[in-house]
Amino acid sequence: MRRIRHLLNREDGVGIVTALSVAFIVFSLGATWYALAVHELDEVVADRHRTQALHAAEAGIREATAMLAFDTDGFRKDTDTLGRNDFGTTGPPGSEVCTLRELRSTDLSFTEVHGEYWVTVEALGDLRYQIDAWGWAPTHTARQSGERHIKLDVTLIPLGGFKDALFAASGGIVGSNRKEIYGTVYSGNDLTLGNFTRVYRNDLPYAGDGSVRVYGDLLIPNGTNVEIRGDVETQGRVIDQNGSTFLADVVTRNWQNLGVMPLPQNSFKKAYIDGELKSAAARNPASTFTNVGLINDNVTDLEDLPQITLPKFTFNEPAYVAAGFTVTHHANAAAMQIYIDANQNDLKGIHVIDNGGGVVSFHQATYTDHFMLVVRKGAAPAGNIQVRGTPKAGSVPAGGPATVVIITVDTGGLLELGQSFQSIPEEVHHLIFSNGDFASVNQTTVYGAVYGERDLSNNRLEIHFRPPDDNFIEGAFEFDPALADRFIAEPGLWDNDSGAGSPVTAFCALP
Repeated sequence: MRRIRHLLNREDGVGIVTALSVAFIVFSLGATWYALAVHELDEVVADRHRTQALHAAEAGIREATAMLAFDTDGFRKDTDTLGRNDFGTTGPPGSEVCTLRELRSTDLSFTEVHGEYWVTVEALGDLRYQIDAWGWAPTHTARQSGERHIKLDVTLIPLGGFKDALFAASGGIVGSNRKEIYGTVYSGNDLTLGNFTRVYRNDLPYAGDGSVRVYGDLLIPNGTNVEIRGDVETQGRVIDQNGSTFLADVVTRNWQNLGVMPLPQNSFKKAYIDGELKSAAARNPASTFTNVGLINDNVTDLEDLPQITLPKFTFNEPAYVAAGFTVTHHANAAAMQIYIDANQNDLKGIHVIDNGGGVVSFHQATYTDHFMLVVRKGAAPAGNIQVRGTPKAGSVPAGGPATVVIITVDTGGLLELGQSFQSIPEEVHHLIFSNGDFASVNQTTVYGAVYGERDLSNNRLEIHFRPPDDNFIEGAFEFDPALADRFIAEPGLWDNDSGAGSPVTAFCALP
């Protein structure tokens, strides 16, 4: 018994047991830490691959958009003909093998693939397309390959068509108080901005990214308050004397309208540019900025802006009659007003004032179909007309809003938007078209577009771009044939459809 107690009290070998226990615990923890580290590393790698895959898919979206806009290798034509097109494959969906594009480093000696993408484009009609792009990183066969599927709706806007909210041709745009434009602006000559000018991205889902294009100089006098949300491009200079806010890129070419003589330098006074300033010539050394993302002076590869002319209006009365519209002639503005008052609850059809000059009010009128008013040149004051009034709510013809077109034919005339002239969103949309000058003389809100040779507005003008009904104006306007196949791709709804939409194998087999 005594010997047993003695043996129990001895500590021989305890250190070895303790060391083995500690070693076991350390190795166990090490294995756990290693497993966690490998798991975290896998998660980081997988997350990086998913991000790279998204970038690869976006690269495919950009390529498809450019191929549609420029009809690269007949891509747009084939898409419109076949109804669907992709990169390098043909045949019914599901029958072909994807021809993947690879993303590599710009360094040709570096051969690692950063990603792959495959794209299909479906024609939706009326120059609208749905682009589906799948991206993988680093490749679709790699371990832990990331995959992304995104969609983008794109509308191609003809350069010569009705795409701008505010358009002035060779006469340019004169500054006025409180212009507020939702869409895009084009000026075929110098554009002078007045106090509290705003150019915004248009109300979704309508086209217009808030950009401004000027075939001349953009002039912003001291004492104004200007904010432009989209890109600004000028054929001439930007002379900003008041510290304006540009929330995208500013590109200037510094040339006169004919493009043959260099102009003095651009000038900025405490401008805020949330993007790149790119110029074909140096800036005035006195220019200052409160913010500018990147400055590139003396750029030599800038293409000239297109000089877009005013569409040519042709009144083809037999064509409208053949299309089922009633054409009514009125001797003068007073006779037109008598007709409006008598048919105030049922305005529609094509109307011609044969002897222009005067005032016409559409206040509280109801449009039951599309409506066009053509004002021809008459005695002094030539073909001038002032239109007034706000339509009555409830003007919604079958199939959508009523397109109300008001046109002055006389190149020396003036089309004025007068007292209480308004549109009604989604009910009455206006196309204001003057072959001469146009102006707003009171607070005016237009849902539609305003086009003319020169803008002389002197009071608040607010425009939300809405395209006119193509079927109604078809054949009435002829656009510059040189611009007939030049398009701007206007992005619409973007959707990250990863994990929810159709897999790429629904369209083709991966190699």
